[in-house]
Amino acid sequence: MGPGCFCLRFFIWFDNSFLFKQKKEESILKSLSKPLKWLIVLFVVVVVSSFAATLVQNSFFSVDVDKVSFETERGELSGYLYRPRDVDADNPAPAIVTTHGYLNNAEMQEIAGIELSRRGYVVLAFDMYDHGDSTWETPSAFSFYVNAVYDAVQYMYD
Repeated sequence: MGPGCFCLRFFIWFDNSFLFKQKKEESILKSLSKPLKWLIVLFVVVVVSSFAATLVQNSFFSVDVDKVSFETERGELSGYLYRPRDVDADNPAPAIVTTHGYLNNAEMQEIAGIELSRRGYVVLAFDMYDHGDSTWETPSAFSFYVNAVYDAVQYMYD
């Protein structure tokens, strides 16, 4: 027997063992009920979609997104801080403070925060007093808007 015969036997054995494994896997898949197969497929879709959403929400890892909250003399403001990856104390960037509409919260500014951060700005998208996770200790009609913006700008300035 020459080396060619040995190679032929190996490939026949490998091919048969592969076919046997493939048939075994097919029988496992066939033994699953149709709803369970759909559940597995949908679970995979959810996991892949969640990962894709994470990539979009931080511009494919080029933007750091941090949840922040800070105390003010009127209460506590919270929001999201969007920073380009290359920004630090040694390499500062200009800052932008974004606000939301009357019945919204900081998440409404996510698209603007990501896009502006991609372009090199540090962005604070915050919840107004009594919106989202922010609290207000001295409520009065409609003065929360001016006070919240002032306090957010002071936070970014400091």
